[in-house]
Amino acid sequence: MRAALCIYPTVEEFLMEEVNEAVEEEKARYRTVLKNGQVKMEKPPAGGFSYIHTMKHQIRNITVLKKVLWADVLLGGSTALAGLIWHVWLAAFLGLPVKLVLVIAAVTLAYALLALSLAIQSRPFIPLLRALICANWVWTVISLGMLIFYFSGATPFGVLFLILQVAVVGGLAYFEGRHVVKL
Repeated sequence: MRAALCIYPTVEEFLMEEVNEAVEEEKARYRTVLKNGQVKMEKPPAGGFSYIHTMKHQIRNITVLKKVLWADVLLGGSTALAGLIWHVWLAAFLGLPVKLVLVIAAVTLAYALLALSLAIQSRPFIPLLRALICANWVWTVISLGMLIFYFSGATPFGVLFLILQVAVVGGLAYFEGRHVVKL
């Protein structure tokens, strides 16, 4: 677990044990935490700071999470670029409306850019990561609705594409969500 520790003249991130040790040795006067979107400076309670006192969520395995985020970037980005470049041809090939192909491309581009912004951070910002996970679940449900609605008019390739979209986006949401632990 990490927390911001104010040691003059800089503010840095340290392991929670290091924060408590610094407070005990009087190397730090207070710590800085984010509460309800606002930065607060807190003096230590008796016995030091605890993990639960500091954060509501924690990233379980940042290395694996980053791999999943990069998969989200690559899959979403390639789907978006293909849809934006070849939307007329893809619409005919998939048996889906051109506007739908463009909407899918635009939405997957937004997801890919959000995943990219998280993947390049040294420690992904948890509220933004949770927003991506929630949005992926919502897009999974919307994709399932598209599959049901366009099933009869789509080509077999269109049906396969929509099935894969439901499976891949739902899988990404699941695997990204596995790495955010509520404390």
